[in-house]
Amino acid sequence: MVLTANKPVAVTVADVKADEEGKGFRLVLDAERVTEARFSSLIEEQKWTSTVTAAKTGRLVEPAAPGAFVVAVDAGHGGIDTGAIGSETKMEEKSVTLAFATQLVETLNKENGVKAFLTRDKDEFLSLPERVQIARQHSANLFISIHADTLKQRDIRGATVYTISDKASDHLAANLAARENLSDEIAGVTFKSEPAEVADILIDLTRRETQAFSVNLARSVVSSFEGQINLINNPHRHAGFHVLQAPDVPSILLELGFLSNKEDEKLLVDPVWRSKVADLLAVAVRGYRGEAVANGG
Repeated sequence: MVLTANKPVAVTVADVKADEEGKGFRLVLDAERVTEARFSSLIEEQKWTSTVTAAKTGRLVEPAAPGAFVVAVDAGHGGIDTGAIGSETKMEEKSVTLAFATQLVETLNKENGVKAFLTRDKDEFLSLPERVQIARQHSANLFISIHADTLKQRDIRGATVYTISDKASDHLAANLAARENLSDEIAGVTFKSEPAEVADILIDLTRRETQAFSVNLARSVVSSFEGQINLINNPHRHAGFHVLQAPDVPSILLELGFLSNKEDEKLLVDPVWRSKVADLLAVAVRGYRGEAVANGG
């Protein structure tokens, strides 16, 4: 039997189990998305034997430097999902986010003890669950998703920091989350929520703690930007973003600005401005990290 995947994956579970009626057996295979480098390494390490045994490897974890503070930087959209399109330059959001995310990773990696990486480093589509999975595989301490949306009100401009919440803070946040959550549908991927019974008390407590850390990170970013980068009114907002749903990784979604606004659009394609914002984000991460360490996080 040969199984073909469209993207690099690794098998985490391979098992044969009796079916429920006891009349036969079923093969159970679970696979997780991995990086191309990790996939190549697995191929090189593969040793074929005449005996196949059941195996369960658990979650695949990419190695990180010992003691490193790991930051996953997620360039929003990609591949078939172009995201928003600039009103003047016609620049696609997927290109804007990747350019900035690349700059941010480079800046963060200059910080002592920080290891930052990209969830995608090229123009490819990643589903929202895949982005979360990649962050968790790397044992990320933070997840920062980068976006640059458009609005019908072209006079609205400035950066916004979003955290996850069951209830949106306002109509703008609710509408943005709804649009961003459509990303998977563009590529024909169906989002599946966890069944209620999966959210036991321990997972629920972990999520609540993670949400508190996410809010602290958002506040650190807003504080770093104030007086330096144009911010929207009430710059910290919240809504039900699927990409922020990792139960154990503090996560924010950063709207750098709006491609529908001429002033913002000019800045979003300006390498000098992107470098300045990346520097300020590094300051925010440094402050968040210091506070988390001081509080035993």
